[in-house]
Amino acid sequence: MEATCRTELRLESKDGEIRLDAAKIKLPRLPHGSYTPTGTRQKVFEICVCANGRLFLSQAGTGSTCQINTSVCL
Repeated sequence: MEATCRTELRLESKDGEIRLDAAKIKLPRLPHGSYTPTGTRQKVFEICVCANGRLFLSQAGTGSTCQINTSVCL
């Protein structure tokens, strides 16, 4: 599959899985956040990756919170 678009690309799976099989997956324009003391009220998440490749969101804290939600990886 090859897709090109000017505004937004949406992928939806009917079987519950979208597989991106490549040596590298790049997100060059993904914005970088910065720390602020008032950031605790913001809804900020980090993307976590299980050993089996499953991705999940975890609410970001001062350190990584990915290990807190390891039950998602089972």
